[in-house]
This record gives sequence, structure tokens and C-alpha cells, in this order.
Amino acid sequence: SIYYRKPMLPDLSPFDPQYHLMIQRDIIAVINGIVDCFSGKVLTRPSILRKTENKVYQLMYVSKNGWNIPESYIGNSNGECIKYEKSASIIKPLTTGKTYGKNGWELYQTNLFKEINEDISLTPIYLQEYIPKQFEVRVTIVGRKMYPIRIDTENKVDWRADYQNHRYTQITCPDDIIVKCYKLMDDFNLVFGAFDFIVTPELKWIFLEINPNGQWLWLEQSLKLDISQKIVEYLIS
Repeated sequence: SIYYRKPMLPDLSPFDPQYHLMIQRDIIAVINGIVDCFSGKVLTRPSILRKTENKVYQLMYVSKNGWNIPESYIGNSNGECIKYEKSASIIKPLTTGKTYGKNGWELYQTNLFKEINEDISLTPIYLQEYIPKQFEVRVTIVGRKMYPIRIDTENKVDWRADYQNHRYTQITCPDDIIVKCYKLMDDFNLVFGAFDFIVTPELKWIFLEINPNGQWLWLEQSLKLDISQKIVEYLIS
């Protein structure tokens, strides 16, 4: 079996920097090709991850299948962004949000959105209305084992920016959320998924995204969960 997590690239400093990106792409192409054509069990094939990690694909799916979602815009039109400037809104990265430069790398996460002063015709962005939340939920699923974790934090924009002040509680999902999550997993051909929700003061569950290869170890360690055991059981079954 193969557990495809996040392949680490080697140090390419001995090579001319002009060729680093090409070498990196070639390495990943070989790894992904081996994993995608492997006849045994894989968690999860790169070809499935590439499709299901796409925010456009996710947003179109949930909007057609009855999920509660924030009003959202993905595109490159300055004119379409004006209404988001006039109300409480957030901006988030479409992909990983990482940039690389001479001094290392920077990570861009979800932030409050105010305005755009530049032409975005070649730089599509992801905007959403800001929805007040009572708490957030990370739902990790392995097969048909679900781990819904309530996350209480002082940061009401992006809980990932405030790990040191988190409080975690294992909770139960509403029945309709359970049904929707399992259906999405089946439709996306996933065995593992990490769903992010916000829950409003009225206890309405709002879908934000699913990460088909998301982090889970910090929750297992914080609450003594058995996520890693379920992953191993799947791989050896």
C-alpha cells in the first residue's frame, strides 16, 4: 500500500537555479506517475487529489448539492469585487498561498478584505462574505469513521493563525451534515477527507472547504484520537 502525503523535494542548490523548477516538476511527475498507476491500495492517488483540491471544483459541487455556503466569488474582474468591498468580506488563497523569494517563503491565509487597487485581470482571487461564527469545526473522515472537532479560538477570521489559543472538543455532527459529507467522499472517490465548517450563533453549519490530504496529527495528539490507527487499518486491510 501507499500513503501519499506530501513528497519532500531534495536540496537542488548544486544545480544552476535556472533548472530548479524543471527538476522539481520532473521529480514530482515520476513520483505521481508511480503512485497513480500502482495496482495496490493508495491513500490518496495524486490524480484524485489534483481534482478535489481545486476550490472551483469544490464550490461548484457544494452549490449544486444543497450545502450551506457563504456568498462567494472566484474570478478576475475588478467590477465584480466592488460589492465585497462594501460589506464585511474575506479573501483567501485559491491554492496553497505560498510564495517563494530570495529571503525564503511566505504563507498567505484567510484575511479580511477591504479593497483592490490593482488590475486583477491576470490574477484570479477568491472572495467570500464574512459570516459571524460561534465556533468552527474540523471534521476528519477515514472511511466511515468520522471525527468532528469543535474549535474555539479568539481569532474569528482564520483559526490557523492562532493555534496556541485553541480549545478542542469532540462533538457530534447533525445528521444532514453526516449524509452530505459521506456523499461528497463517495462522489469525489475519497477515503480520507478533512472538512472545515463554521457554525453560526444560530447553530447553522456553513461549509468552507474540504482538504483531501489535510492535517490531522495535532488533533489526534490533543484529544487522544485514533486517526492514525484507522489510516493504518485501511492501508493493511
